[in-house]
Amino acid sequence: MTTKFSLLGKAATKWDEAAKKFESTQKIYDAKVKSVGTDGSWNGQSAIAAQPVMTITSGQYTAAAKEARAIASILRDAEDQFAKLRAELKSAVADAVKAGMKVSEDGIARYDYEKASEADANAARHDPDLHTVEDSWTKHIDKAVKAFDETDKYVKLALKQAVEDPDPLDGVNHGFNGKALDDIEAVEGQKAGDLAMKLNSNGHLKDTELAELKRLERENKGDKDFSQAFLNSLGPKGTISFSNKLADLAGDQKHAQDYRQLRDALATNIASATKVPKFKGEGGKELRFGSKEYSQAYSKWLKSPDGNFYEHFRKGLQKAGVAKYDLDAVTEKQNTIGRYHGQQVRGYQSLITLMKHGDGYSTQFLTDLGDDIRAAEDKKQGGDPDIWDLYGDFGNKKDGGFAHDPMDGLLGIMSHDPDASAAFLDPNSDPDPGNGKAEKNDRLEYLVKDRDWKLTNTTTWTGNIENSGDDRTVKDPHNGFDAALKAAATGRLPDSNAATDPAHHSAANAAVMHEAVKIFGNDPTLIKDDGDFTDVRRSLGEMTADYTGDVQRAMYFDDSLPVNGASAKLGNVKLEPFLEAVGRDPHAYGAITAAQHTYTANQVHDVINGHSSSDVSLTDRVKSAVAPGAAVAGIMSEGRAEGIHEEHIANDDKFNEKAGLASKWANRFIGYGIGAGFERYPGAAPIAEPVGWIQEDLNDSIMKSIQKDTTTEAQDQAGYNFSEGRKASVEAARFAVKNATDGSDLDPKTINDLEKAAGIAAGTSHGEGSNWQQARNGIRG
Repeated sequence: MTTKFSLLGKAATKWDEAAKKFESTQKIYDAKVKSVGTDGSWNGQSAIAAQPVMTITSGQYTAAAKEARAIASILRDAEDQFAKLRAELKSAVADAVKAGMKVSEDGIARYDYEKASEADANAARHDPDLHTVEDSWTKHIDKAVKAFDETDKYVKLALKQAVEDPDPLDGVNHGFNGKALDDIEAVEGQKAGDLAMKLNSNGHLKDTELAELKRLERENKGDKDFSQAFLNSLGPKGTISFSNKLADLAGDQKHAQDYRQLRDALATNIASATKVPKFKGEGGKELRFGSKEYSQAYSKWLKSPDGNFYEHFRKGLQKAGVAKYDLDAVTEKQNTIGRYHGQQVRGYQSLITLMKHGDGYSTQFLTDLGDDIRAAEDKKQGGDPDIWDLYGDFGNKKDGGFAHDPMDGLLGIMSHDPDASAAFLDPNSDPDPGNGKAEKNDRLEYLVKDRDWKLTNTTTWTGNIENSGDDRTVKDPHNGFDAALKAAATGRLPDSNAATDPAHHSAANAAVMHEAVKIFGNDPTLIKDDGDFTDVRRSLGEMTADYTGDVQRAMYFDDSLPVNGASAKLGNVKLEPFLEAVGRDPHAYGAITAAQHTYTANQVHDVINGHSSSDVSLTDRVKSAVAPGAAVAGIMSEGRAEGIHEEHIANDDKFNEKAGLASKWANRFIGYGIGAGFERYPGAAPIAEPVGWIQEDLNDSIMKSIQKDTTTEAQDQAGYNFSEGRKASVEAARFAVKNATDGSDLDPKTINDLEKAAGIAAGTSHGEGSNWQQARNGIRG
């Protein structure tokens, strides 16, 4: 408790001075001795024989300086850690004393009768739990003492390895260590790696070894130096093998919890070791991922020690990720004799399975991993589309959530970080910032249009002969893609509430939304009928609801309408076929309809109650406010009809029921769409949050609109005469005016005229929207 740890710091200073002297001596040696053998002044056999010796000697000076600095670093690290641990030990003792204990020099806590009052002392003597309390304080103090011992052990180990001969076979006896680790945590990481490799090889560890490995992981959680040394010890292939071994041991009744903890810790090691920093430019502003400035900063960082580790580990993963491994959960999945018995998994499948149990991965690492997985599977890049194919269905608790599809699994991980999702899918982001070239990001296009999502092998039988069948998709094939796309476009977690998380769309978010509408709008068959991506329509509907202002801008090319942050610029993509296809899904239909009505009500409110210097009449401005939303409603009516009659999603009542549930879900857009979520123009009338009539009356209006937008088989065959849908839009527009004028100074006749004008404009625009889509569908020329 009284040791002067500052002496360690003083010793470290002396070792730094020694390092400088070694470097100074080396310069003199190279200039006055080594140079003689290379400048031509010394020739002959003796000169030739002396040159290797002089090179070794010069190298030893370099190694000596490295070793000396490593020792200095370890000593400083030890000083800091010991000082911290002593403070913790003193605190533990003080806590015991405050609780009425007396602590001996051996750390034994006993009740201090001398300081206690007579009554308290008498009560303590008769307390049957006193010894238990005393023991608990003794253990509390002992824990702090043991932490000292453990740290002391690894300080000694670090110093020992720092002075070891790195290569006993290089001909230099007891040579200086030019590879010395200069960090105690790195030495601990190396030790943890040794224990992990032993577990890999033997399938078990002694209880004391398992406890030590757990302690090392626990006490170094999130430490970069520890994690890098640990992964360096294992290597990429060993890391994947260790992950598989932990998965295989998950059924061990005695140590199942221990192995799960090590699995989670390994995922944390990967996140810590591969962390790429967020680069900042002038004024401390974070550089946009994939920008030219980011690419320059990233290229520079790759030359740092952390960058060297990152690049080396990634290159190793590129080989280890496509290698084959045994994994009991998959190998034994089909426990029968057949062509699929004993199948092996690929490294990336195991890696993504592991990474699901961690978080905090850097954006750069996730995007690089996605590109490397693509390189392994994309035929255009020399990959094999069938590389992940396996027999059987996976992803449940029995197989530990095995990532049969590593790309979709990775996208699921990305979805927990909206910025990373946007960076990966943003078409304007440089996909390879380290190569110094400006390239287009086609990741989203590849995932939708080119990727092979059918990864499950099947067989058929002809009598007693087993034949290979057609590949099929895994269960819920686009879960990760769906979540990542929504996170990338909205800038929020996929399951977050828009009313409580109304973050403005970034340029990357808006670019992803633009690209999604472009891809699916150009080929709506992808999300129609039995299209490959009909399962993502629900999320596409929620995304579209998030971009209500952008959608209304595109209807009549009015860029003055407010949007939520950066604009998605939907006016130059095929928005109408996209909306019609998405609107076939009841949930998507309800979400978009609710958001559109809310946004329109907001616009009408601003027109009537806000300040304006416009020469255009109030009537005409109200008409302009309701027109875009009504046109969208017309398109959505077409999509709704197609969903009922073409795809047989549900009958009219069932569709209404499902859409109504979505409308209830989309109430979150009411608070978000009416208030601060949108950048409202100067002079817009302020609206309090929350607005009573918005939350109650408007929701009722939305529900009625959805329920009235109905069609019968006869109406459909007669030419899509959606009179009820049109009527719903008219009433919604009139309702918006009615509520906006409530309490205003306008006279009843003017209000009535405005309601009529709004209804007429809505009816006209609804018909236009319906006609646009019918023309596209070939119903009307």
